Amino acid sequence: GTFYPAQANNAYIFPAIGHAAVLCKASYIPDGAFVEAARCLSEMSSEPDLAVGRLMPPFSNIRDVSATIMAHIAEYLCSSNFGTKPEEVKDWKEFSRKI
Repeated sequence: GTFYPAQANNAYIFPAIGHAAVLCKASYIPDGAFVEAARCLSEMSSEPDLAVGRLMPPFSNIRDVSATIMAHIAEYLCSSNFGTKPEEVKDWKEFSRKI
């Protein structure tokens, strides 16, 4: 069978956490942010991906996957008082596409 190696930390997790931290001016990135990012990523795998052994969404979807993780982490950091949501942000995912 064909195997599809994953680069979850390098391709999906670290960039999304870094982007979220910068956008909300996080004072600290707790370990929980990495757990939340991994949980968010795991929820994006489709049944067809899992059926062929892919644990992550295809790399061709990286922009949307990264934006979704970033938005989740930005909310997490702000709700945990590690960051501040700018007044102009109504939706983190949309906000990230405008900058």
